[in-house]
Amino acid sequence: MRIIPAIDLMGAKVVRLTQGKPGCKKEYFDSPLEVAKIWKSQGAKDLHIVDLDKALGKGNNLRIISEIAKKVRIDIQVGGGIRTSTYIKELLDLGVKRVILGTKAYTDSNFFKKVVKEFKDYLVVSIDLKGKNLAYQGWQKILDLDWERLIRRFSNSGINWLIYTDILRDGTLKGLNFSLIKKIKKVFAGNLIVSGGAGSLEDLKKAKSLGVWGVIVGKALYEGNFSLKEALRI
Repeated sequence: MRIIPAIDLMGAKVVRLTQGKPGCKKEYFDSPLEVAKIWKSQGAKDLHIVDLDKALGKGNNLRIISEIAKKVRIDIQVGGGIRTSTYIKELLDLGVKRVILGTKAYTDSNFFKKVVKEFKDYLVVSIDLKGKNLAYQGWQKILDLDWERLIRRFSNSGINWLIYTDILRDGTLKGLNFSLIKKIKKVFAGNLIVSGGAGSLEDLKKAKSLGVWGVIVGKALYEGNFSLKEALRI
């Protein structure tokens, strides 16, 4: 199981939001590049980068993502407001390993079929749930779709990567939603990455026992609940 440190970008800084709320923002570092180097030096094999500005329609942090991709030899997955095949290609050309799709994967079947045909091996679909409701557009809106049916569709399309995030737990350190993780594992055939609420080493041990591919960890690392080295020992 991979431990994947999260770098959330807003205003060119590393921040964390609680439950995805822009008003509940805490800034941690002014230099995302230095943070990426720290996680790499401590043994991380992957980074999860979210461009919150792009997700919220307030510009982008492409320059910073490019800098990290060029200067830190590590597998990077990037999400946040990715809605065109041109932007997917731009990220992959920078050296990004995986590109995360959210809103457009749910709402535009023609777009989804097109990018799967062109980029399938490099795509991750993100299922972001607020309770049992699917959230989109930077988690600011709710979509009335059956998430279980949606995951089956993604699995049948040949997509090999899925991120599940529990929004109500994200940034709370209250633990992962293990009951829903179990349900998703039964539906999705590929590699499952989970996120939202990981706050202790016990959370990571339990996630590993369920056979998930990776756990995205953000606030727990930044607040010092445990170190990356301790997490990697699991």
